[in-house]
Amino acid sequence: MTTQICPTPALDVRPSATVRVVVCEPDPEIRVRLRCVLVGDPMLTLAAEARNGAECQAALEEVLPELLVIRSELMPALLDSPEECGCVLPVVVNLAGLLPGTIRSQQPADGTEVIRKALDEALQEVYSRKVKQLAYLVGRYVAGSEGKRRYPSLLNVDCDGHSIDLNVDEISAVIARRRQVSIRSTLGHFVLREPIGIVVRKLDPALFIRIHRSIVVNARHLDRARSIRTHAVLEDGARYPVGPNYRETFGELLQSDC
Repeated sequence: MTTQICPTPALDVRPSATVRVVVCEPDPEIRVRLRCVLVGDPMLTLAAEARNGAECQAALEEVLPELLVIRSELMPALLDSPEECGCVLPVVVNLAGLLPGTIRSQQPADGTEVIRKALDEALQEVYSRKVKQLAYLVGRYVAGSEGKRRYPSLLNVDCDGHSIDLNVDEISAVIARRRQVSIRSTLGHFVLREPIGIVVRKLDPALFIRIHRSIVVNARHLDRARSIRTHAVLEDGARYPVGPNYRETFGELLQSDC
């Protein structure tokens, strides 16, 4: 088979608005075919090419791609422990399902169309993530602009049958327990006999972050060194799971300076 060489450099330079792509593929023929498709798409920027898992790991950490084109057998070593990568995981296009009858096809045009279709589907996921991220950032901005004065500094909670006023700054986590919540704080554990939805509206969203439909944590009490995308760890050692719908925004929080 004669490979058509694409007259472009391996690394493409385009406006920053395009989607950054890393290709991880040991076969040079396949990389050439992929490169021709990628650099011909104005929505994509080929940020790096890798021949093996080690090179791909380095590329993930250096260029922070939004899209990764890779064989599935190379993925476990890279993606099983995303917290060690130090980056938000990209959308993945799995080459394993495309290799047999498309990229290696004697009819390059047919293979190219299949590749483009897979990339188009991946792009939709990339932009879906961007929309969610934007909505999250706008929500945080609006919440911050509303000011903190409307949030009470004290919550009236129960402790062994007695009612006390608890300073919200002492609260590290709020956990739903049916129609009431359990409050973990630096002063001990308390109960507030209200649904978590009502309690959340009393807390400053710039500080109290929802990580699960039934769990809210205080960002000031997070142990960021031990927390990862899938689990939040508090300074007192308490560990809570992060729900799938909250992992991306929680990962961004861990990487931020807030």
